[in-house]
Amino acid sequence: MEFFKKYLLLLFLIANITSEYKLFASVSKVLFYVIFAVSILFLFRQEVWSPLSKKRFSEFFSFILIYLIAQFVLQLDLINQQNLLYTISKCSFFLILILCISTNFDFYFKKSLNIFPFIILGLIALGWVYNRVDALGSVCFGFVNRNVACTLSTAAFAGFLFRKEKISTLEFLFAAFLFATILYGGSRNALAMCILIVFVRYGISFKIIVVGAISAILIIYICPMLGIEATAFERLTGTIEGNVSLDREDQRKAAWMMIQLRPWTGWGYSYSNVGSAAILTELGPHNGYIHTIENLGWPLGLLLLSGILFGSIKRIKLYFLHNDIINYHLAIIISTLFGAIQESYLIGVNQCTTNLFFLSFAVLGVYLYNYKNKSICIKKK
Repeated sequence: MEFFKKYLLLLFLIANITSEYKLFASVSKVLFYVIFAVSILFLFRQEVWSPLSKKRFSEFFSFILIYLIAQFVLQLDLINQQNLLYTISKCSFFLILILCISTNFDFYFKKSLNIFPFIILGLIALGWVYNRVDALGSVCFGFVNRNVACTLSTAAFAGFLFRKEKISTLEFLFAAFLFATILYGGSRNALAMCILIVFVRYGISFKIIVVGAISAILIIYICPMLGIEATAFERLTGTIEGNVSLDREDQRKAAWMMIQLRPWTGWGYSYSNVGSAAILTELGPHNGYIHTIENLGWPLGLLLLSGILFGSIKRIKLYFLHNDIINYHLAIIISTLFGAIQESYLIGVNQCTTNLFFLSFAVLGVYLYNYKNKSICIKKK
């Protein structure tokens, strides 16, 4: 029992990481539901609902309340199996997170950097030789598509940059391999997230600008001469120059049409586009912020996003403590918030990028609470 109290969140995140990996997807799905079944035994324990937990994880209790009000007050006409499952799963994940971080904070704050980067690295390395290309001929490195592979690579890339104060040669090689995967994979979003992670790690200085310029020259001129594709860089620079479209215009228009049809209550989580939106596209908006409004409606959607964004701003103040572990979690938060502009992060339940974001959000929230109260105690003395 003690093991599950401490490591249920770890198992949950491993299920997330492998959920869209072709080789392990079927096993991962079983693990995902087993974890939720086991979690029922723990979600009403004192560690979750104690006054201290409510203070440390106040934002998460607010998020839970928002999802419950959305489903059982505003969306009674949309109650079905899929919507109920989503609401219960999302709230359960937040409670699992509260339980495990409350009982094993140091592990998720520090030691998780010894686990997740290596798991992702192993999956990506295997994906280079097995299931490297999907049915459409696009590289996917063993995952369902390149965007999943590349975005997870950014999380592992951050892990190797921040694990130690001075990066070792081996860690540098691991980070370089993941960066090369992102370049070859062609995800503009993941490449931009990587650049943000580097700025969080090293700051914006003349030295970093020079290194960046040299790297860009190598990628633009030397790599093609060696027959090496840097698809992500070409697509990112093409997007900035206006030569490559964002490929999201129709999805965004359809999402705004759907929001206009149910602006106050939202559509829940099992909807398909209807009317003119359905004619335009069947796909979602590929934007976590718009998708949240579409799911929850304007009042609750803005309330949820405000909690996430203002909570993130509060945590960014910790950057000035110059602690590498803190800055790793800040890098995950900042890069994911940026990435949510082009992908529907912040939404999913069995989505690793989203849940790694909430893990970092949670541990920094606890750290910030402890830091503030320690400062208050010192002042009183």
